Amino acid sequence: MLDQLKCCVDALTVPAFVLRVSEDGTPIYAHFNAAACAASGLRLRDVIGRTAQDIWGPWGDQTFSWHQAAVASGQPTEYYLKLPLHGRETQVRTRLIPTVEDGRVTHLLATCEVSPRQGMTTAVQQFMALAAHDLRTPLRNIRAIVDLMAASHPEETEELSRMGFDVIDGADTLLDEIVSYCRATGAVREVATFSLGELVAAARRVIDPKGRQAITVQDAVLVGDRPATQVALRNLIDNAVKYGDRRISVRAAAIEGGQVEVGVWNRGVASGDLADLVDKGCMRAGGGFGLWGVTRLVADRGGSMRLVRHLAGTEVCFSLPGKLVSASEAA
Repeated sequence: MLDQLKCCVDALTVPAFVLRVSEDGTPIYAHFNAAACAASGLRLRDVIGRTAQDIWGPWGDQTFSWHQAAVASGQPTEYYLKLPLHGRETQVRTRLIPTVEDGRVTHLLATCEVSPRQGMTTAVQQFMALAAHDLRTPLRNIRAIVDLMAASHPEETEELSRMGFDVIDGADTLLDEIVSYCRATGAVREVATFSLGELVAAARRVIDPKGRQAITVQDAVLVGDRPATQVALRNLIDNAVKYGDRRISVRAAAIEGGQVEVGVWNRGVASGDLADLVDKGCMRAGGGFGLWGVTRLVADRGGSMRLVRHLAGTEVCFSLPGKLVSASEAA
């Protein structure tokens, strides 16, 4: 089998490699094709018989975790990580395909896509976030002027004041969406064991600090991409608070394909913007940047989103590679 896999990756023009899974479940590099050697700056003898932790130094733990996750799930797995290629940190997209013999994963075949423009993308995201933050100062000044005008001449300026507040509120909402989008698309990847209840509590401290919302959570322990889960969950809870009623429910469940689905339910009715984004993947002009960023984040991490309409409300769900574990396993 190993010889056949080597022939397969050697025939590819994109970077590709093979991992052999030892008897104790450890993924070990068994082959790099020529394109992988050229992209990484490594020689074949530098990688054979070694693990990702051995080769990539500080970057190796996360890489090794994804290799282990693919072995455990037995399902195709896709991940993005930054690796030091030719001495320069570069974003790499890797897809792992397990081969199974006698019910056991024996090898992982991997193909890679190097993304040198990731640094530029990150810089643009940071600029957008900073610009959105800085624009709030003149908005606050405009609001103060409109307040003063309304207080000085309430009858004469009532309509003009109302229009001014509408414009300010709209601009403020748009800036919130831009910051949310930057947060979503710029989330790092980190595989960890974490509690769904802890993520909900962290989101609530930011979104609902006074505890006005009745948020219930079916707590669970997950192993998966914690930052992506946190960003997506916070955005969905924020939307539920803004557009639904005060009752919100959060749950998690294991689904096919080695993924965990997280659902956020409330009694609100899904808006046209939300339905277009989740069902069709398109965004209407004028808003929805935050949720758009979440849909991109989830798709890029190998997950999906869906909208479930109940008679008693709406549930927005997202799935990401991972698994549910018991409290004893987490300990």
